[in-house]
Amino acid sequence: MTDMYNMYKPDLVSEYITPRARETHEYYEQSSYRGKELTAFIEAVCAELGGVSYHNKNHDTAAIYRPGDIHAMGEIGFKDIRIKVSDPAVDQYYVRSNTVGNPKYKSGWRRNMLSTKSIKAAVKYAVEHIKPTTALTSLKLTIDAAVQPIEGDITELNSTARTHFRKLTGEAGYGNSYKTMLFRELRNITFLSPELNHTIAEFYTAVDQVQAAKDLYSSPVHFVGLSDNYGQLVADIAKCKVGYGIAPELTTPTRMPATELPEWIQGRIAVLQMVAPETYVRGVGVRLDDKVFYTIGGENE
Repeated sequence: MTDMYNMYKPDLVSEYITPRARETHEYYEQSSYRGKELTAFIEAVCAELGGVSYHNKNHDTAAIYRPGDIHAMGEIGFKDIRIKVSDPAVDQYYVRSNTVGNPKYKSGWRRNMLSTKSIKAAVKYAVEHIKPTTALTSLKLTIDAAVQPIEGDITELNSTARTHFRKLTGEAGYGNSYKTMLFRELRNITFLSPELNHTIAEFYTAVDQVQAAKDLYSSPVHFVGLSDNYGQLVADIAKCKVGYGIAPELTTPTRMPATELPEWIQGRIAVLQMVAPETYVRGVGVRLDDKVFYTIGGENE
């Protein structure tokens, strides 16, 4: 998404609960390079915000998050954040969040950062700017990851169609829509050669699969983000207009209890929960993790 290009992009909370992520967290927790300044900063921020956890990204940086959320809230740290090597080397407390828009920087990693030498001021910055990531931002942050496997599936089907086209004609088949008069008529012709008829049948099966996948992809895709709202599982849902090779059009998500999701969406989520994260099930949707799903088709069921 173009408007997300220069934004701080918080991690998915699910990234912090993998065994490797927990090992990383514990390693930096015990690291001899971990300064007492960062430890004090983390403790103060967690105490002020309440109900939050932290994940050590390295020895001088930690993400702040709520376990029931989709994305982390922001990032805090204590380190040398110089941009110019010629500047004095001074460690500073810093806060990064999408709610920060530092006017000194139009782009780059400091655009969404505030820094200070004072821990008191840093904690104040954190309280003011470390906020839950909105559902719309979560949608913007995940839509590209959801679209990629769907379009990848269409690309793979196209490749299969081109393979059969090359076997049939000796040509590469790139850029061919297979919709000319010749291709429309060829489908209905039976030749004397059984091998040729078989190759033609394989080709048209692949072409039909490509078209079916594109037609399905042109139907609305629904973002469903599950999160905890004071002990209640809620769903943020938004319809997205997508299509092969075009930029997605997004709408602002609406929130409802997860139990009130339409049955056709609940059914698709039930299927997606049985597959691994970052998996596309053709005609059903995409599971990014245990909280983010994109369902495809089925709205009129």
